[in-house]
Amino acid sequence: MPLPSPAPLTGNRFATVTKTDHGAPIFIAATLGLVFSFLVLFVRITVIKWHRWGLDDLVLVCAKTIGLGQWICIFISYHNGLGKAISIVDPGDLPHMAKAFFASRILLVIALCLAKCSLLLSIRTIFTVDLKKQWLTSNITIAIVCAWGAASALAISVNCSPNYVVSGPQNVQCPNHISRLRAIFILEALLESTIVVLPVIFLIGSNMAWSRKLLVAVIFSLRLPTVAFIIVYLVTSTRFISNDSTGVGIADTAVWQQVLLGYSLMSVTIPMLKQFVTDFTTGGMGFSKTPTDTHNGSSQNTKPQSSTAVELSVFSKKSSATVPLPSRATEPAKLLRRSRSASHVSEDVAPDFSSVVSHSSRQRMIQ
Repeated sequence: MPLPSPAPLTGNRFATVTKTDHGAPIFIAATLGLVFSFLVLFVRITVIKWHRWGLDDLVLVCAKTIGLGQWICIFISYHNGLGKAISIVDPGDLPHMAKAFFASRILLVIALCLAKCSLLLSIRTIFTVDLKKQWLTSNITIAIVCAWGAASALAISVNCSPNYVVSGPQNVQCPNHISRLRAIFILEALLESTIVVLPVIFLIGSNMAWSRKLLVAVIFSLRLPTVAFIIVYLVTSTRFISNDSTGVGIADTAVWQQVLLGYSLMSVTIPMLKQFVTDFTTGGMGFSKTPTDTHNGSSQNTKPQSSTAVELSVFSKKSSATVPLPSRATEPAKLLRRSRSASHVSEDVAPDFSSVVSHSSRQRMIQ
């Protein structure tokens, strides 16, 4: 039995989709991406990392600011007819619509670049404490991402006219338009995949439990949907250009552009979830690959402890001392001098030092 035909539209509606107007999905996608992206940033700054901000947070704020510029360009372009058939748009609005959308693509790749840099800075902070190879690898990856961002911003704009949205991609100047887009976003997909794999590589050979390693892999794999969104955005963009479409045909590209940017900016915060960072990090924000350094705490407030030494606390009627006792036998005189320099020890502890060893009149505690 065939389904009944939909009822005719009545009254005022927020937005409608018709054969000549596909602008509503663009507006909704841009609004949701803007709102949720800044909500996540607010939670990150005020809850997750309150008073523990770092360079990664600063770079992420810059990425959100550039992203805000992209959303503003989309709203301007939408106001001037983005997603509508050229025949129903005021001819005076067409140049403004085309230029705003063209600018949004440039801001898109810059914001994506900064989002990657922010995540890489977080990875460098978490995984590379006192590990030079991992530190160097992170820095090299950051440099590659920055180079990709600068080259992409130029490749997507140099010698290209913004009027392809209005006049059709084949009727304006933009040499090798599809090849440029493929080079930009295929490289981006590879960079995103590298960022996901990087923490797993850093954990190889560490003494962390396999369950914890699996948790790290799962947390950072939540970045993988970005790769899927990149592929979909690239497919819709190349399809729009190949079909020589105008007006309505760009709606899918604009929608997936908002999805890609919004998720990319929001997913940067996922590895910084407070419980995950608290459970995983050691030594401030990192992990130790040495068997003897398995304690948790801040690297700024803890000093390396030797695995061959214990602390000896000596209590007497008049004084107490904490004495570092090496694993090998140490002469009483040397041990006494060390105890005097480390704590308050009275003069009359020296004659009775032998009684400490013999457990006669002193109590000792090995901490």
